[in-house]
Amino acid sequence: MQHNLLTISLKTPKFIFGVFLFACICFHQVAYSDDYSDLNISVINEINNYKYSRPTVKSSSQAQSLVESIHFKIFESVKELCAFEDINEKECIWTISIIRSPEFNAYASRGKRITLTSGLIDSLSDDDELAFIIAHEIGHHLYDHIDQNMKTSFISMVLGTIILDSTELGFIAGNIINAATSIRKELSADAIAYRIIHRAGFDTSKARQALFRIAKRDQRINSEFLQTHPSGMERIIAYDELERLSE
Repeated sequence: MQHNLLTISLKTPKFIFGVFLFACICFHQVAYSDDYSDLNISVINEINNYKYSRPTVKSSSQAQSLVESIHFKIFESVKELCAFEDINEKECIWTISIIRSPEFNAYASRGKRITLTSGLIDSLSDDDELAFIIAHEIGHHLYDHIDQNMKTSFISMVLGTIILDSTELGFIAGNIINAATSIRKELSADAIAYRIIHRAGFDTSKARQALFRIAKRDQRINSEFLQTHPSGMERIIAYDELERLSE
């Protein structure tokens, strides 16, 4: 009998940690759209009928000049938004760099950095699209998503070491929690990006085309368990709701 009690006591921390991890995943990982709704079918048809414009290759100086002009235009909008939302001024500072790569990509990283690929810049037809993508990455910094992910990973490793006697399991748990919360962070970055470009006077209907370029590269209808990004269709639906609310 004592042996059984000892076994249960040793397993209890792992059980509690597992329940906590499962609860975090279930709370944050939710379906954002219904596969068969009329709205979804309409957006799917719109995505299927969307035609890419041919990329316009820009020199390094042309790309840099374009990014700087857009950045200058949205800078005051972001500052106003930071003041309105009472966001710490330290979160409203960032640097933007361009790397030569054919990939269609942009990302925010530590040190308040934003990186854009030349392939992404060349592929976009309108300044409004690029403004939305830059503002999206700014949104990650404004909401402190990068540091939040790092803190989650660190805390999970510490708890893993204490409760599970395994730093590796804690690291895995941190990655799972970050993945489970990532879709909400991406959609929140889209939402604040919309507000930024709307305030700055960009055409939000043209900016919407950036999401169609993403959706054409992403054949998913819905995001799935532990995927880090919403599907292109989910992002378009959420964006259209922002448009509707702003009317």
